[in-house]
Amino acid sequence: MKDLAGVSHHVTYSPYVVRGVCDYDGPGPDPDPIPVERELFKGNDIAGVPDECKLYPNQPNPFNPATAIRYDVPAAGHVTIDVINIMGQKVATLVDQIKSPGSYETLWNGIADDGRKVSSGIYLYIMRSGDYLETRKMMLLK
Repeated sequence: MKDLAGVSHHVTYSPYVVRGVCDYDGPGPDPDPIPVERELFKGNDIAGVPDECKLYPNQPNPFNPATAIRYDVPAAGHVTIDVINIMGQKVATLVDQIKSPGSYETLWNGIADDGRKVSSGIYLYIMRSGDYLETRKMMLLK
């Protein structure tokens, strides 16, 4: 992989330590690689991995034409995020897959699973992952 400066990065990782080599892939002679190693632990926690499932308020809210929904997953598992209307009918499925531990964001543009634009109003979005279940409210204004 090359960054914007044209430097190649070769990285291997474990859940505990990142080890890698940055070497120059630009014009001229190739200098010696620079070894990189960084501990990912902070106490007993792995840096960057959430401690618990969490569903955040969408941004912006109210929204038009789209909104971002952020969520955290502390352990690998199946995650679903569905949008339902105030009558309890499922409108859209935004996420339905196995996720690795981490923080994520998904977008909803007010389009139902059947391709139609939904009307202005209040919608609920529900995240399920293992025993975790949380519902939040959002408003689409046209």
